[in-house]
Amino acid sequence: MLILDGGSAVSRFRISKLCDQIREHLPSLKDLSARYLHVALTRNHLPAKKRETLDRLLDYGVSADTITTDLEVMVFPRTGTISPWSTKATDIVHRCGLTEIVRLERGVAWSVPS
Repeated sequence: MLILDGGSAVSRFRISKLCDQIREHLPSLKDLSARYLHVALTRNHLPAKKRETLDRLLDYGVSADTITTDLEVMVFPRTGTISPWSTKATDIVHRCGLTEIVRLERGVAWSVPS
């Protein structure tokens, strides 16, 4: 299994709106960030060349902000659920010759800075 960092999952505008809503209940909140995490379930080891191909396929969107964090919550589809994103992404990586990948799933890591 491979766990790969992705880009920003939520725009700065949306983060700002969420922070405003959360601050109504938690005034001490400084900031919030959200980035994609990709989990690739593999049959066996992924050769370096194919790993580069996977990295290029998963390099999309805006780069995620990096913040020092005390709390990080990772949100993925429920166990046993295959998301529409996963179905499409798995099909794409197979068409690109990455047949070692059984399933590719995407989640979001929400971070609250220290």
